[in-house]
Amino acid sequence: MNQFFEYFDLKNEKNSSGASFASQHQIKQQIERDVQRQVQNLLGTLMGHDKVVVSVTADIDFTQENREENIVEPVDKENMEGIAISAQRITETFTGNADQAGGIPEGGNW
Repeated sequence: MNQFFEYFDLKNEKNSSGASFASQHQIKQQIERDVQRQVQNLLGTLMGHDKVVVSVTADIDFTQENREENIVEPVDKENMEGIAISAQRITETFTGNADQAGGIPEGGNW
């Protein structure tokens, strides 16, 4: 099972390694044939079709990823101000009388 709680089993075609390998191999062969045909025609036009042999091998990365992006852009692009993604308000209060805070500092003789 993967991180999305999807089971890897042979009954599920979406996750079947055999089906995905066959389709990936077919895609790779099709790309190689298309590139070979294009290069063959290009070089054949320049040098002669009977004087050119082309061989193509492709290396294709079939890596897949699941991604979720939450992109937030500012509303006013000139001032770079807009909707706050996260805001926090901090308030401090004091009760008492400022005259009461006094006394002799520690270590001093007055």
